[in-house]
Amino acid sequence: MLNLHIDLTNIEAIYLYTEYMEFLLKKYNYSNNYSIFNSKLYYKITLEKFINNLGKIFKLSDSNYIYAICLLDKVIKSNIIKIHTYNVHLLSLVLLLLSSKMLEDTPYYNKDWGKYGGMSIYEINYSESYILKALDYNLHISLEDYETKLDFLRQKRYIK
Repeated sequence: MLNLHIDLTNIEAIYLYTEYMEFLLKKYNYSNNYSIFNSKLYYKITLEKFINNLGKIFKLSDSNYIYAICLLDKVIKSNIIKIHTYNVHLLSLVLLLLSSKMLEDTPYYNKDWGKYGGMSIYEINYSESYILKALDYNLHISLEDYETKLDFLRQKRYIK
């Protein structure tokens, strides 16, 4: 497993992830746009609790959350998905799944992510392939980009 040693606890990394996502929701909340990432039902669980649960189940390192944020920025720049309250959970799940596959030696199966994320294997596979194709299968984040994003988040006070 690649651990980028960012001196965060998992709680701080989860806080960072959810705060950044909430910032993006306020900035980009496209409430009336359809997306393949729209959840059939609005999640009744907060994003923070949802992410925390996934982190515990899949034993995500703090690096996974930062990497997922970097992937999210690539997705936003590609303009393939509009972020809003009805897709933030599913989008987060898929970004963390992809982050895990990039950073972990033995990532979990998609069916497990679907089971604990409340999605079918079809939804997981389709959503994952949609992002992969849209990003031309390039999930690489350079160490420089990773550290730049981390510094940005620290400056914005998402991290204390």
